[in-house]
Amino acid sequence: MKEIRCYKNTSNGLVLVGVIDDYQSFSFTRTYSDCGEWQLTLNGDTKNAKLVKGMNYISMNNGVCGVVEQLENNVGSNNIITYKGSELKGITRSRIVMPPTNSAYLTIKKNPALVILDILNTQLVDCADPKRIIPNIRIDNSIEVDTTDKIEFNGRFGNVYDEINTIATAYNIGWYATIEPKQSNNQYAEIVFYVYNGIDRSKNQNTNSRFILRYSND
Repeated sequence: MKEIRCYKNTSNGLVLVGVIDDYQSFSFTRTYSDCGEWQLTLNGDTKNAKLVKGMNYISMNNGVCGVVEQLENNVGSNNIITYKGSELKGITRSRIVMPPTNSAYLTIKKNPALVILDILNTQLVDCADPKRIIPNIRIDNSIEVDTTDKIEFNGRFGNVYDEINTIATAYNIGWYATIEPKQSNNQYAEIVFYVYNGIDRSKNQNTNSRFILRYSND
């Protein structure tokens, strides 16, 4: 079985509380523009299950990370514990788009990928109201884009996840969040958001090598 690393959120960063390698089942749906879900089932009597009690996040590898949203504990004869949640980027659902002070809208005129990065930064990290900051988050800005390809985003009180998903879907942009060692102190971890442009490998283009899962008569 692949190991699942489990973290708790603290004021200093994410702390590893345990590693599960004896789970009964694990499913994870990773998506490109949307937000997938995951489910983890384990025996509550095991040492690992007791170590990770109260965990906030899970991580199997880069991009396969989730936020814990639901816990079901069947205290019957089998004592089965089931954790459920969404991909880690689902934490953006906890914030709405707040316009800057003295402005009716948050207006951004940039390439679509850069608009997404700005929304993440202004609504999760560099917020005008410090109370709205979600701690232990970093935004990676390393994506290369054509800065001449611009859109105009005007946001006001819409859900952050919904706004990003709309842009990402419309312009075929991928985004995800993962857990990495904290840059300032690698004894702790942090959540890092990435935005990227996928590679078109469909049969309708001739630039990239094609990736075909099955043939059809279409």
